[in-house]
Amino acid sequence: MMGAPPQGPPPRVVVGIDFGTTFSGYAHAHCSGVTDKKVYSFFKWPASPGGVPWSKTSSVSLYEGTNLKAWGFPATREFARIDGGGEGTAAAEIHFGRVGQFTLCTRFKLHLDESCESRPPLPPGMDEVTVIGDYLHALHSFMMPELRQIYGQNLMPEELKYCLTIPAMWTDLAKHKMRQAALRAGLIPTLESDRLTLIPEPEAAAFFALDGADRLDLAVGERFMIVDAGGGTVDLTVHELLNDRKMRECSIGSGDTCGSSIVDEEFYAYLKERLGPNTMNNITNAGKNLYTYFHNDWIAAKHEFDGTAAVDPLKMHLAIYRLLDPSEHSQDLSAIDIPPADMRQMFDPAVNRTLELIDAQLQACQANGKPVDRLILVGGFCSSPYLKRRIHETFATRVRYISTVAEPSAAVVNGAVLCGLRPSGNAGRITRLSYGIEAVVVKTKRSFLRTKKEKLPKGFIPFILQGTPVGPDDFVERRGFRVPSPQSERLAINIFCVPRKNAEFVTEQGFKMMGTIVVDVSSTVGHPEREILCRMFFGKEEIKVVAIDMNTGREYHCQIQFAV
Repeated sequence: MMGAPPQGPPPRVVVGIDFGTTFSGYAHAHCSGVTDKKVYSFFKWPASPGGVPWSKTSSVSLYEGTNLKAWGFPATREFARIDGGGEGTAAAEIHFGRVGQFTLCTRFKLHLDESCESRPPLPPGMDEVTVIGDYLHALHSFMMPELRQIYGQNLMPEELKYCLTIPAMWTDLAKHKMRQAALRAGLIPTLESDRLTLIPEPEAAAFFALDGADRLDLAVGERFMIVDAGGGTVDLTVHELLNDRKMRECSIGSGDTCGSSIVDEEFYAYLKERLGPNTMNNITNAGKNLYTYFHNDWIAAKHEFDGTAAVDPLKMHLAIYRLLDPSEHSQDLSAIDIPPADMRQMFDPAVNRTLELIDAQLQACQANGKPVDRLILVGGFCSSPYLKRRIHETFATRVRYISTVAEPSAAVVNGAVLCGLRPSGNAGRITRLSYGIEAVVVKTKRSFLRTKKEKLPKGFIPFILQGTPVGPDDFVERRGFRVPSPQSERLAINIFCVPRKNAEFVTEQGFKMMGTIVVDVSSTVGHPEREILCRMFFGKEEIKVVAIDMNTGREYHCQIQFAV
């Protein structure tokens, strides 16, 4: 994201963090374990439902004003205590509640997804970087004592390498904000630190499929699609297995905000309709939140639904039972039954969109002459029997194998650790956007009598086009950038991006100004004719920029100031 960051001491431990929309977790490995790649996941989360080990805790934060009071599973439990006995108004929105000064904040990761239209509000006066940073800080503070029990009490944060997973569909600005949140959380000492690597979630899962404890038996040359279906997003990438357990991406990744939280939204809309407007008015006036009283039973029902069999009825909590309007319900209503047909209607918006994404990716690969051999299902939503059944029914005749890893919800975080242990395992990516600069372009018009050249402003001069294969260390460079005057202390270069190959002008639909490359040239103030070569690296998840003085060969520190 920046120029050349300073290199610190080699890390002792690699920590993978899967910060998800609905659940988050971490895993770790000692760097000396590169040969056996033994990865350890954490399961002993406080206040876990039923007291049983979970691979993740909930991505939930409870604020008192602007102060983080609780996070993870304890946050939901504490809010239920406050909501059950408190006064005031509670928002009747899924995964969100407010009682007095207390705010239950969930799904805040979606605030980094610019395409997402449905996001619960953040606590008053707070932004997404702050809320995510607070959560990661709490996770990091919880994690360090656990890691020191394993790797020694002298383990310091600067001896850790963090591999933080992100959706493949995120923009460069979203990645930048995540790095800002990691800085706020104390994971890294500076924004440019090389101790943090951002890894696309499906790419991390691909590492797990290749080298995890229950790795799949893939053949060299086999092309496999990772279908990473989580709580907030569904991400797809297609890779080809090379020799030496290396892989390369072989199509443009895709994704959408159609994870299992969509099913939750459908459920709570259904529940409100079943309870009726009068009862819902009573619940709202009493300051009660449906999430508090139906969450655990609903999660159990959602996880067991296979598309045909009925799920267990949802128990009616006494606090809600007392608020039932007699004109809408009989007083003996002790539970809510949900017929299978109604359950399917809740699932189908997310499931059908996931099937559409898979179908489009298969068609694109077929058109490029690189058909997919295998689908690999990962992510918490892929634990759904109904989603798995629909995928098998729809695509079993189009791919040779459909595989599900043993622990779909742990594949991403464990794969992130494996990626940190062996970062050279990905031999190449496919660029998702075209990147370039704005410049005057010259068009030649020829007629029978003469040839005329016309200068047109706001032309698009690409650095790299969408769909270009790039290796980890590949770069593209352009020269001819001149510092405005001998007294100028910086050079600003605007970078534009567009999600297609063919584009001529930055005024066309779909273009966005990604940001501005700022080159600090204060050390050569007074020098005339300062020409700068700009070198951009697109082979890793975050864009890296290096600027070089064409006269002296000196490399300049660069920053990207992202357009908000």
